[in-house]
Amino acid sequence: SIITFDNNNGRWIHEAIDKQGKKVHIERYVDDKDQQQVELSCGNVKAHRRYKRVG
Repeated sequence: SIITFDNNNGRWIHEAIDKQGKKVHIERYVDDKDQQQVELSCGNVKAHRRYKRVG
């Protein structure tokens, strides 16, 4: 796995290879509403997760 931080857009970028040898790309960032966003992709599959602060 390689994890880098992009200072230009404030995103953590995680590149990895899964057990089947497929490239996995994950980006984590906090949006303007203070919610953590996670974008994942592996092959042609994509997912987007949103985490909202409670309290």
